[in-house]
Amino acid sequence: MSETDIRYYLLPMVIVFILGIAAKNIADYLALHFFIIMGVAIGMGILIGGAHQLFLYLWKNLSWFGKKKKAAEQVQM
Repeated sequence: MSETDIRYYLLPMVIVFILGIAAKNIADYLALHFFIIMGVAIGMGILIGGAHQLFLYLWKNLSWFGKKKKAAEQVQM
C-alpha cells in the first residue's frame, strides 16, 4: 500500500469522527458515546479503504489478464 492509498483509510475516519462529535449533544455517558463514534469512524475507514484496495487489486488483475490474453492471440496468428 502506497502513501497515497492511506488517504482512503484516514479521510473517511476523520470525516465520520468530526461529524459524529459535532452531532453529539448528549450530556450523559460522554465516554461511551465517544467510543461508539470512534468505533464507527474506524469501521467506516476500514470499510471504505478496504473497498478501494479491493477495487485496485481487481482492476490490476483484470487488466493483466486482458494483456496476457491479447499476447496469446497475437502469438497464435
